[in-house]
Amino acid sequence: MRWRILFVLAIARASMALQFAAIGALGPLYEDAFQIDTADLGLLVGIYFLPSVFGALPAAMWSNKFGERRVLLCGLGLMVIGALVVATSDTWLAQAVGRIVSGKGAVLLNVISAKLVADWFSDREHATAMAVFVHSWFAGIAAALVIMPPIAESIGLAGAGWVVVAIAVFALVGVTCCDLKSDHRLLASLEEQVFPRRPMILLILLAGVAWGMYNGALAIILSFGPADLVGRGRSLIEASAITSILIWCAMGTGVLGGLIADLSRRPVAVLFVSTTTMLLAMVSFPLTNHVLLPLFFLGLAAGLPSSLFLALAASALQPRERSFGLGLFFTAHFLVFSSAPALAGKVVSLSTNPEISFLFGAGLLFGAMLLAFVCLRIHGKTAARVVPV
Repeated sequence: MRWRILFVLAIARASMALQFAAIGALGPLYEDAFQIDTADLGLLVGIYFLPSVFGALPAAMWSNKFGERRVLLCGLGLMVIGALVVATSDTWLAQAVGRIVSGKGAVLLNVISAKLVADWFSDREHATAMAVFVHSWFAGIAAALVIMPPIAESIGLAGAGWVVVAIAVFALVGVTCCDLKSDHRLLASLEEQVFPRRPMILLILLAGVAWGMYNGALAIILSFGPADLVGRGRSLIEASAITSILIWCAMGTGVLGGLIADLSRRPVAVLFVSTTTMLLAMVSFPLTNHVLLPLFFLGLAAGLPSSLFLALAASALQPRERSFGLGLFFTAHFLVFSSAPALAGKVVSLSTNPEISFLFGAGLLFGAMLLAFVCLRIHGKTAARVVPV
């Protein structure tokens, strides 16, 4: 039962990731079609999660009042509506409005589905389940990079938009047909949700910022990597396929990272080795024409720590604190994550050097590593119970 629920939620989250990444995967086509520069492209990418900055905590409140299933279905419905706006619009402003509507649905999906997974897997296999859940995001991004460019080149940007609509509808139907109630054994999770204890709030916010930096760095290379390779003479389809190597490698090591954390209880070692490797690979990407090697190592390393940030926050919360606690976590996460592509695009526009965006991303990774170590230290001292993260 719980693994089936995890599968359905992972599919829904993968559809969200594809919707988010479609703009970056088709970046050069968007720049030509709407006559926009790199800064506008970065803003269009990042604006998807802008509503999450203000909507994550209300999502937790609404789930407590109206029920998790209703809020989750509402979120998926908004993703469908936003995708329809994007598919039928022919101006940059209308595209941005559609992205904001979809992003509002995405925050509802993120907060509620993360809480459901935490409920069902609180007693065992926590980091492993979170690894599966988190890496459904990578699956969606990889799918966007592989399938969206050939679709857009064959039937146009509008046709690619309708494919995104169809995938969002599929996710909505899948969740509608699934019983998503929290595990009945977790009686505390069925009680009225409360705000996290004061010592946990700092941990949750720092973990959210760290995860935002981590995902922001990946979003930068996934959003600007194809355009950079096109500028070096590659076709869009080839450039997107090459960039997707990062995601395929990350998916391969993502669940492994959760298993290592569960079995070894050595999250510090996992974080240090993986984030250091990612940082070095990201710095080397714009400096070499042999981009396959840095993308390969970046992907292998990126998968290992990705689930630890979310597992760190979720495991530190008592069941009755999870809705509001994860709302705070995602608020901090999306504040950083939604800003990263836009800031990177602005930096590129000001410097006229596209390679600077990857150095900006490397700086985000370094900050994420430092904050993660701080979070682990706080977690060891103040967590409500000992859970391997």
